[in-house]
Amino acid sequence: MRTVVVLRATHERDAQPAGNNAWYLHHTARLARELTADALDGGTRAAERDLDFVLARIPLDSRSRILEIGCGWGRHTLALRARGFTNLVSIDISPAMLALARERAAAAGHDADLRQLDFLDLAGEPPFDALLSLYDRSCLGFPSEEEDRRSLARLRALLAPGGHLLFGTGDWPVSLPAPRRDWREWDGVVELLETVPDAAAMTCIDRTTVLRDGARRVYELTRRHYSLPEVHRLLAEGGFALRGAWHALDERRPYGGEPEGLFVLARKEGP
Repeated sequence: MRTVVVLRATHERDAQPAGNNAWYLHHTARLARELTADALDGGTRAAERDLDFVLARIPLDSRSRILEIGCGWGRHTLALRARGFTNLVSIDISPAMLALARERAAAAGHDADLRQLDFLDLAGEPPFDALLSLYDRSCLGFPSEEEDRRSLARLRALLAPGGHLLFGTGDWPVSLPAPRRDWREWDGVVELLETVPDAAAMTCIDRTTVLRDGARRVYELTRRHYSLPEVHRLLAEGGFALRGAWHALDERRPYGGEPEGLFVLARKEGP
C-alpha cells in the first residue's frame, strides 16, 4: 500500500519541487550515514589514483593555490594534503559531508580548510592556479545553458591567468538516459526515484519524492545534457581552451568509446 501512495503522490502537482542544491543535500544526508569503513577505504584508494592522473596533467607544486569544488567527505582533500598541497580550499554545500570530512581530517592530523559554501558565492580570495571538481556536477550541471554559462564565467574569474579547470562525473551518459521509476524504503521513509529525460530540451530530471509521516516532499536535480562538441563550444565562449576529455580519470579511457562518464580538462585563456 505504501508504494501505491507514493506513486499517486508524484502526480499531485501541488508541492513545489526543491531544486538541485536541495536534492543534493537530501541525498548526502543519507549517504553520510550509510558510508561503511570499506567504502571509505575504497574511496581513499581511488582518490590516490585520481590524483596521479590529475597531477600528471596539471603543473602544480606545493605553492599552488587549489580550489576543490564539491569535496564531499574529503577523500581528495586529504590525499592532496598528504602530498604536500597545503594552499588548498575545499568547499561543499552539504553539512553532513563536511562533518565527515572534518572528522577524517582531524583523525589524519590535517588542518584542512573545509568550508560549507557554493562556489558561486566564493569571494575575497586570491586567484587559484587550479579548480578541481571531481565526481561533482557543479561546474556544468545546471538546468539551462544560460546558467551553465554563468557558472563558467564565475569559474574563470576564480582562476589565475593560465590556470586549469578539471571537472567531471562518471554518470554523464553520451545519450540521454531512458525513463526510469523505482522505489525504496529506509528508516521509515518511502522514496520514489524517477529519471525523466526530455529530448526536446536536452535535459534530464532526477526526481526523488519522499513520503514521511504522511507528508510529501519532492526534490529535483535537473541538468542540461551536452555532447562533447557542445562542451567544447561553451568552454571556448567562456574563455577556456579544452585540453582533454576522458570517460574516467584514466588515460586508457579517452572520451568517445564508452556510453557513460565525462571528465574535462580546460585551461583559462587570456588575462
